[in-house]
Amino acid sequence: MSDSHRPERFSHHHEAPTELERLIQSAGRYVHPSEDHRPRTLEAAQQQCENLKAQETLGRFFACAMLLFLVSVPVLGFLDTYRPRFQGPTSSELQQKASAFSLQANVGPQWGMYEAFSQWRRDQAEQFGTAP
Repeated sequence: MSDSHRPERFSHHHEAPTELERLIQSAGRYVHPSEDHRPRTLEAAQQQCENLKAQETLGRFFACAMLLFLVSVPVLGFLDTYRPRFQGPTSSELQQKASAFSLQANVGPQWGMYEAFSQWRRDQAEQFGTAP
């Protein structure tokens, strides 16, 4: 490209170029890229694109994880509110009730367990509205 086709990048508002600007303009005719400049530039551009894609993928992953977290917290809170309604007593709780029933009624531990289990079933039926 000749100097006549080159825009005047260094002169501002058609002012005369300074000494430094003239030196830079004149050096442009002597500076030539190396033979591997294009492949290195293309490789660097491809690497940059791959890095951007990886960052976008990671960003999407974190956005989805955050959305899942924000949705699951209220759902888990809602389920925690109704857990006692769907969860039965533990074996130790049934064993304690069975012992209490066997002592009150003066019956064996088997009948105490039967009574404790029957009481639990009646309570469960009342909660679900299917009491006999």
